[in-house]
Amino acid sequence: MNIKVKKVLLSLMAVSMTCLSFAGGATSVKAASTATINVASKNQVIRGFGASSAWCGALSDTCMDTLYKNAGLDIVRLRIAPNEGWNRGDFRAWSDELSNAKKVRARGGIVFATPWTPPASMKSNNTTTGANRGYLKPSSYAAYAAYLKTFVKYMSDNGAPLYALSLQNEPDWSPDYDACTWTAQQFHDFLSQYGAGLSSVIKLIMPESLGFNHALSDPILNDPNTAKYVSIIGGHLYGATVRDYPLARNKGKDIWMTENTIKGNDPAACTKLAKEINDCMTIGNMNAYVYWWISGDENGLYNTRTNQTYKKTYVLGQFSKFIRNGYYRVNATSSPQSNVYVSAYTGDNKVVVVAINQGNYAVNQNFSMQNGSVSSVSSYVTSGSANMAKSANITANNGNFTASLPAQSVTTFVGNLNGGTTNPTNPTNPTNPTNPTSGTLNNGWYYIKNVHAQKYLQVAGNTGRATQNVELRTGSGVAGQKWYLNNIGNGCITLKSALGNFMLDVCNGSNNDGTNVQIYNAYGHTPQQFSLKPSAAGNSYVITTMCSNGTKALDDSNYATNDGANVCEWSCTGGDNQSWNFEPAN
Repeated sequence: MNIKVKKVLLSLMAVSMTCLSFAGGATSVKAASTATINVASKNQVIRGFGASSAWCGALSDTCMDTLYKNAGLDIVRLRIAPNEGWNRGDFRAWSDELSNAKKVRARGGIVFATPWTPPASMKSNNTTTGANRGYLKPSSYAAYAAYLKTFVKYMSDNGAPLYALSLQNEPDWSPDYDACTWTAQQFHDFLSQYGAGLSSVIKLIMPESLGFNHALSDPILNDPNTAKYVSIIGGHLYGATVRDYPLARNKGKDIWMTENTIKGNDPAACTKLAKEINDCMTIGNMNAYVYWWISGDENGLYNTRTNQTYKKTYVLGQFSKFIRNGYYRVNATSSPQSNVYVSAYTGDNKVVVVAINQGNYAVNQNFSMQNGSVSSVSSYVTSGSANMAKSANITANNGNFTASLPAQSVTTFVGNLNGGTTNPTNPTNPTNPTNPTSGTLNNGWYYIKNVHAQKYLQVAGNTGRATQNVELRTGSGVAGQKWYLNNIGNGCITLKSALGNFMLDVCNGSNNDGTNVQIYNAYGHTPQQFSLKPSAAGNSYVITTMCSNGTKALDDSNYATNDGANVCEWSCTGGDNQSWNFEPAN
């Protein structure tokens, strides 16, 4: 039995799947009720939505465009294939996933990687399978840490830096394919010895257990000496139900659902998937949802043999296309009427509402905005007969609107919030820098001036395109000198250029001194995340990079003062060449 069949069986053990027949001819409309959206509230930040390319081979551009462009997916989960040649420079086993990673990054997505097993030579059973509950030998801990670092470096050196790295896939499962068991104590021992070195080069994910088993991560989170090395608590939902994880949240960790499979593509199965994503966001307070296989049979998202896109892709797209990295979930009436489930999000001065109707009949649904308003909303629907189909805009009255939700459907509503941030007029001589009393600034447009050079951070040539260089120029108020600062949580910010959908970006997510700084397609993950620290220079900030875990900063290269001086990443000194004034652009 292959991997997919086994995992579907695990899901069936825990859930009785009652398949609702698609009511294609059912036109009855039930009475309306009200779902209230509090746009001023703020829950968890959303990192994104995605799927796994494990065992899929090198995926085509057509496939990647369908998923990571048209459907808006922005996370891919790679498989780290067991590679005995890793310390001899033989990386052929990893080449397909390198190709997949580069294609996803080129489409604005992020990449994380998971090993199903270490090389056989590092394991107690001397095989890559889960036979005899094989585990990583303690004598191989150092080699395994070096192995994982080698994979991270291989990806970065070849133009596909990782966002995060998992320690192990399903450590509580011993199948006859690639696997390796870990106990909570083994995780603790490994992290105690090698967590510092690994977490210095990459965010760490653990434990990715079969059924989101908190017992594997609780001991790590409860020990500050190991908790500090883990950034993301990941888990799967085979044989499990979605639940909150207050311990992880209270420790400041992201929570990601990193694998599950929903069998079939009929409308009932698709709304089941939508409801699971909804529950991960609203009940589990999760930051990301990552489906299992990109390519496979009908349980995947895309058939690489026929180039057929399965319905579940569009269901994921109802979330991923409109809820972008850095958005926040806001409070919403979770189930305003029977079989209807609602979640809502804000970001980029927009509100996004996803409404699921699992019933056999269309229903009218009222929506009411609190602490904010919209004049109209656009709507997109996936149902038995539609795939992310755009409907006519709906006019709102004082932030209230009513919409019909088709039977067994997912509908996404997107509206611009009234009274929100708009692009201010460019002054030609920006003045009055902010006074940094803490390492935070309000969201908004800024000009950013280097204290040493007394020149402004500008996109070279005032040209908006991916990989365009960033340099220092005399203040002129052009769009290339304007940056929108967005606080995304955990003390991190992004800086979006006024030239378009581009963000300030550390090339390839590197943490090496001298790494160039550019703009790149906005996706808001680690290479585009920064943190502000008050500078000793006064009335200024040091802008540290998150791809260096805050150890490096934006730097005026060689203390230059000329127009066109380059900006790079360099070890943090706090000097005036690393100090920046933030001057409000409005």
